[in-house]
Amino acid sequence: MNEKIRYVLDNLPVSSGVYIMRDENKEIIYIGKAKNLKNRVRSYFLDTKKSLKTSMLVSNVDTIEYRITASEQDAFSLEANLIKQNLPKYNIHLKDDKKFPYIRIDKNQLFPEVTVSRKVKKDGALYFGPFVTGMRVGDMMEIIKNIFPIRKCKIQFERSKLKKRPCLYGDINNCTMPCVGAISNEEYLKIIDKVIDFLNGKNGEIKKALRKKMNDASEKQDFENAIYFRNLIEMLVKSDEKLITSLNKLENFDVFAICKIDDNVAINQQSIRSGKVIADRTFNIDSLETEPKEILQSFLIEYYSSNAMVNKIYTNIELEQSLAELLSSEYEKKIEIAVPKISTKAKIISQCEKNAREYLDKNLDIENRKNQMTKGALVRLADILKLDKIPYRLECYDISNISGTNSVSSMVVFEDGVPNKKEYRKFKIKTVEGPNDFASMAETIKRRFLRLKEKSENFKKIPDLVVIDGGLGQLHAAYQSMMSIGFNVPMISLAEKNEEIFTLESNVSIKLDKDDDARKLLQRIRDEAHRFAITFHRELRDKVIPLKK
Repeated sequence: MNEKIRYVLDNLPVSSGVYIMRDENKEIIYIGKAKNLKNRVRSYFLDTKKSLKTSMLVSNVDTIEYRITASEQDAFSLEANLIKQNLPKYNIHLKDDKKFPYIRIDKNQLFPEVTVSRKVKKDGALYFGPFVTGMRVGDMMEIIKNIFPIRKCKIQFERSKLKKRPCLYGDINNCTMPCVGAISNEEYLKIIDKVIDFLNGKNGEIKKALRKKMNDASEKQDFENAIYFRNLIEMLVKSDEKLITSLNKLENFDVFAICKIDDNVAINQQSIRSGKVIADRTFNIDSLETEPKEILQSFLIEYYSSNAMVNKIYTNIELEQSLAELLSSEYEKKIEIAVPKISTKAKIISQCEKNAREYLDKNLDIENRKNQMTKGALVRLADILKLDKIPYRLECYDISNISGTNSVSSMVVFEDGVPNKKEYRKFKIKTVEGPNDFASMAETIKRRFLRLKEKSENFKKIPDLVVIDGGLGQLHAAYQSMMSIGFNVPMISLAEKNEEIFTLESNVSIKLDKDDDARKLLQRIRDEAHRFAITFHRELRDKVIPLKK
């Protein structure tokens, strides 16, 4: 613990507020709220058992800031806004969420379109979905386009003049042709209202229309289209099978149930629309928080930043009223968050709890092993190398050439033990002639850290550990090159022959067991650097040497 942190811990107020943790790059890495700032922030630095993620956070904290708030609700609101603005790496982010699709209708638009969107925005439009379980959004759009004579074009009617003639859809009577003035906006909106009724679950008339189209196609011996319409009807029938008969057909709400076993957390979520379960998914949560209430509250704020907001949310644990007030204010409508005690909703919650627990039971060993191979391996690496902190960002460098021609080098990045391919970089060797890996590595490291010194946007992050592919020679060449630019980042090399780790402190290598997670992590990043360098080298070589036919 440095003196800056110690000073803050000694002077924290006994008040509600928000705390902000930064690393040595001044980058915000975690934002939290507290009823009592003094107790909450100090708890991170007590000599107690911590989760791997918490250990990594504490190891990487360089400075702490805090902001006092008048109330806990104000702290809740400030924390949510700061997280949205800064996206700290240790806060909850739904990285694995596939951004399931919604159908979007903006009734404020002149002759509204019906489109698919994977982002839910607070733009005044209506969003229907998410389409996750049983109903493909493409099928829903096909039904809408086949049954309702809405426009399929992208014309911006507010800016465009009327056309002289309609498109093909107008010619075949599958569009009301607003482009040629054949229908008023008011009449068109009546059709859109029928689309909205359909998306809200009123599909009886649609089934009849599809059956008529199927029968007409069959009579014309157009069996391909007959089968197509039959499949759409079957899709609607299957969606009706997911109807919860004891629910009101107009009910729309979301359900969330959290389950926590040791440091492992899962949240099962179901979306109920028009009395039907249209989404059922389980999220594996990696959180610094230890209390399920805090985890679920943070999750809901993140979840609704990219999903449509409903008026009613049901959970399996009591949450703070300030969360409902925050969401109501944010989305400008009354939002209720409650724990149902009886009725069908309580049964749905119970099923969600079972789903979350079953997920953890099935995946517990897998998740624990994954954590050991990533975060656990980083903790082990810090211990082996006697680093001042647990490394979050690892950079590995490799050289590739054939007899010194088309020499290139690669820089690959692992963050939190996994690849971050957006941060990969590649270099053409410019100053070295012939097969000189030492000089090529020195040039690569010099250019990388020179970019860092110049605060280049593509090289602005400081690595916590640099890994060089090679032995002592490559390591010392790289280190001297880095020092010449004015940096002194921890650096090691990994020799491929016997997987020996070389450090700057000794000429004697470190040899780890084959099953050691730290060794496996170093092998993974070295192999990835090797692959990335070879791929770049082949691309350059193929440009120079034409392939023979």
